[in-house]
Amino acid sequence: MKNGEGAYRVWGLHVVEEALRESPDMVEKVFVDKSYRGGAVRDVLTLARSLGIPVVQGSFKGKIGAQLSPVSFKSLDVITPQKHKLGLILDGITDEGNLGSIFRTAAAFGVSFTILPKRRVGSISPVVVRISQGGTYKLHIIRDNLEPALRTLKDMGYWIYATAIDENATSLYEADIAENAVFIMGREDKGVSRSLLKLADEKVYIPMRGMQSLNVAVATGIVLYEYRRRWR
Repeated sequence: MKNGEGAYRVWGLHVVEEALRESPDMVEKVFVDKSYRGGAVRDVLTLARSLGIPVVQGSFKGKIGAQLSPVSFKSLDVITPQKHKLGLILDGITDEGNLGSIFRTAAAFGVSFTILPKRRVGSISPVVVRISQGGTYKLHIIRDNLEPALRTLKDMGYWIYATAIDENATSLYEADIAENAVFIMGREDKGVSRSLLKLADEKVYIPMRGMQSLNVAVATGIVLYEYRRRWR
C-alpha cells in the first residue's frame, strides 16, 4: 500500500519488528489497532518509541503496521571480501513472490549481498517486503549492470558459480565451493543469460529425479543450504 511520496505501508508484527531492528531509519510511523495487545506487541511499540518513531493508535484491519520510506539500494563499493563472504546475483527474476522468498531465504542463510539488474528492476515493492518477512532489511541489495559487477567481484577474489542445466556443469554436491562465493540464479524459463555464463568460474546444477527444473526460490534455498553446510 503506497502512502506519500514513495513511502508505503507493510503489516505484520514480525515485519514491523525486523524493520525497527534492522533499518530504523526507514520507519516513518508505526500503526497499531487499539485492540491489539500482548507482550510481543508491547515490546515492539516500546522499541519504536525508544527510537523516536511516532506510534499511531486507531482501528486497523492489519492490526500492526509501519509506514516505510522506499528500500534504498546500496553500492557495490560497500562490499569487502573480508566481511561479506556470500552473495547472490538474480538474473532476470522479477516476480514479486520469488524475489520476496529469495530475500527471506538469503537472510536466513547469511547472504551478505544480492545484486539485481539495473535495467529491469525499479523499486522493492511492499509485496516483496512482506513476503521476505524482514529479509530485505538484513541484506545489502545492490542494483547494477550485471556484467561489470561480475568482473569487479572476480577481481575482488570471489568465485562465481552459475546455476545451469549444462553438460559441462558440475553437481552442486560435488563442486568445490569457495568461502568467498557468489551464485548466479536465473529465471526458470530462460535460466542464466549466456553473457553471465561466460563470466562464471564454474557452472553447477542441482541433481534431481523426476523433474528437470525447480522454482527459482526453491533452487536458491538448496544452493544456499549447501554453501552453509560447507561453511558454517
